[in-house]
Amino acid sequence: MSRSARRKIVPPAATVDHEADLQRIDEALATVESIADDWFEHHRLKPCPPGFLLSLNRLRDFTSFAKAYATALRVVRE
Repeated sequence: MSRSARRKIVPPAATVDHEADLQRIDEALATVESIADDWFEHHRLKPCPPGFLLSLNRLRDFTSFAKAYATALRVVRE
């Protein structure tokens, strides 16, 4: 049997629903942002380990950046 006859036929890739993917990303980022905001407010006036509030602020900044990136992906896609 020739080598080409032994190759498996690969089905075509399923279409990717980019809008649904971006929607899931938005939902995940909203969840992370909500948790980070709640943690920040809960620990803001309490004694915390060094760097804890800074880490929460960085997490909040990261989620804002990621949301802006997702928005940019939508704009580029249009």
